[in-house]
Amino acid sequence: MKKISLAIFDLDGTILDSNGVWDDIDRRFLDSINQPWDEEFSKMVAQSDYHKAAVYTINRYHLETTPEALMKYWEDMAFEAYRERVKLKEGVDEVIKWLHQKNIPLVLATLAPEVLYEPALERLGLLGYFSHLTSADRDGFTKETPEIYHYLCRKFHAKEEETLSFEDSLVAMQSMHKAGLISVGIKDFRNYKNEHDFRAISPFYYDWPEVKTHLIEKDCQPHFSS
Repeated sequence: MKKISLAIFDLDGTILDSNGVWDDIDRRFLDSINQPWDEEFSKMVAQSDYHKAAVYTINRYHLETTPEALMKYWEDMAFEAYRERVKLKEGVDEVIKWLHQKNIPLVLATLAPEVLYEPALERLGLLGYFSHLTSADRDGFTKETPEIYHYLCRKFHAKEEETLSFEDSLVAMQSMHKAGLISVGIKDFRNYKNEHDFRAISPFYYDWPEVKTHLIEKDCQPHFSS
């Protein structure tokens, strides 16, 4: 049983059921440059911040454009879906509201740009629950190393071992574990085939209704039960 002092949430595939949107964008983009669907490409850009993904794409396909222009092109393709259509993962709102009610600071740490996540979270009624919003493009972090998690713990004066963090990315899970966080893998259609790898890092690999069953209050303090 672990005391909770801070909670960090990823966005795509964790709070939002949005990975299908990005699969569609990947396919449409590859079609636009006359390239076949490539799972390696999709996996690489999904785990990278926007700028790194853009540089990788330009180099791989020898495109005559800039990372900034390509990032804007992807954002334009995604904007309508985030503003109008993307839904929450089932049960995540209950977990967010429970933690907020217990006065736990909630942080969003996402690779997605602000122009996408703010309209989506506002439409879905969750934007106001977060104490801090951070994105890779604005704040220059990566989830390939533990530094962003240590930084957020310092910012909120929280111990790593009392920080609950949710992710659907295996790379981010590895960094969370290295940082010493209570690392919870969130089930998503993109990561089912990696379930064994998730569980090798942390025993906590759940959907949101399962997460809720592990949240308890003990001695007037929120805890995560194992």
